[in-house]
Order: sequence, then structure tokens, then C-alpha cells
Amino acid sequence: MTTILTRARAAAAATPSDRLRSIDFIRAASMLVVVLGHWLMALIWLDGDTPRFGHALADAPWTQWLTWAVQVMPLFFLAGGFSNARSLDAARRSGKSSWEWVGARVRRLMTPTVPLVVAWTALLWFAGSLDPQLARAAATVALVPLWFLAVYVVVVLLAPLTHRLHARFGPSAITAGAALAVGVDVLRFGLGWEWIGWANFAFVWLTIHQVGYAWD
Repeated sequence: MTTILTRARAAAAATPSDRLRSIDFIRAASMLVVVLGHWLMALIWLDGDTPRFGHALADAPWTQWLTWAVQVMPLFFLAGGFSNARSLDAARRSGKSSWEWVGARVRRLMTPTVPLVVAWTALLWFAGSLDPQLARAAATVALVPLWFLAVYVVVVLLAPLTHRLHARFGPSAITAGAALAVGVDVLRFGLGWEWIGWANFAFVWLTIHQVGYAWD
């Protein structure tokens, strides 16, 4: 514990005075809520000697109302837009290219996930005697919280472009993104085009990230 506190104090001392630590708190708290929320929603119990699996939102519908109190992902992407704008501007001022910035940002995002993915891949590969249903459920509980990371990596890859759109069009870029998201839902729910709903993984989160640019 002492070592952790020492490192935390050293990191705090090295943090630039103009850095908004509230942004770091928002991102860290959002990730914690997402991970804990997914773990708590997974239901695993024994029916005699047989493991059973379920999902709290499906098996206990009243829990669906609780999700309205923990809608933290918009905050994560909003804070991400704010910090990415500042980081990208700083990189450009130091002479780095946009793609150098993207590469460094993606490495920072993906590196911590490598041990998790490797560990679960090895576990599932070597655990031949493990019940397949149990292994699949355990892996799902462990890895599903990473869905937002995949979306966020795409947002970061597009950040040099979306940041330029913000610089040129300002709030109009946000309005356009919101209009595209609404249009997708109109087609999905109005015409029954379920497949088009996937597009809102891009439009919704990119638009919220764009709001973060405006916040800076």
C-alpha cells in the first residue's frame, strides 16, 4: 500500500498544474462503474450439480431501471474529447504528426488489455476439462466490459479528422453528428432496418466526443 501511495504522490507531483484532474477522475470512475456493472449483472448459480447462467437485466427486469442511474459512458467519451483535444494540440506544437499521436494514444489504451486477453486465451485453451458453458460464461463476464474500449479506439483513430472538423465547423459538427444519429434511429425503428442501428456506435459516441472538444 505504501508503494502505491508513493507512486501516486510522485505522479501527482509530476502532473502539470494546468491539467484538470477532474477529467481524469471522470474517466477512471466511468471505467470502474462499467466493469463493476457488467460483473454484477452476470448471474451464475448451481442447479444441483449443473451451473446455470443468466443476466440480471433479463432475469430481474426491475434492475433495468437502475441502469438509468449509472449512464457513465457518455461522461467517459465527453472527458475523452476534452483530453484528446488538449493532448493533440500539445503534440502538434511539439512537432509530432497526428499519426504519431494516434500511435502513442492507441498503445497506451491497448497495452493494459494485453495481459487480460492473453491470460483468458491461455485459460480457455488449456482448461480442457472445464465445462464449456462455464468457460464461455466466465470469459464473457471478464471480457465484455472491453466493448467500450473497442469503440473508443476507433474514436481515437479518427480524432485528427474530427478535431479538424471541430476547428472548422465548431458546434455545427456536433449538430450534424446528432442529426445522423437521429436519422439512423428513424430508419431503424420506423422502417425496421435493424442492421443500420450498428452505425450509431460511431455516430453517437463520435458526437459525444465532439462535445468534449467544445468543452475544452
